[in-house]
Amino acid sequence: MQERKSFHTTTSAEFRDLAETARAAGRLPELIEAISERLERYRAALQSHQLARDFQSIQETKKLITNLENKLRLAAQLQAAERPPGDEPLL
Repeated sequence: MQERKSFHTTTSAEFRDLAETARAAGRLPELIEAISERLERYRAALQSHQLARDFQSIQETKKLITNLENKLRLAAQLQAAERPPGDEPLL
């Protein structure tokens, strides 16, 4: 049995499969929430690294943030695609 990777260490293709599976199981909102929480933690860590002037950690954390932002965007697109027409959020 293959061990499942955490969403933040998956490739784009692996994440798309994970997100599609979550959508099919009705768990896409949970996945989006988990990504958002992880993103908040990385952003807080980035601020700490900037205060400490830890430039290597800053670069690594920025890459992780970009990766998670891309995954969050993909998951949000999948969530929007599953909404029935006329069920658009009100602005």
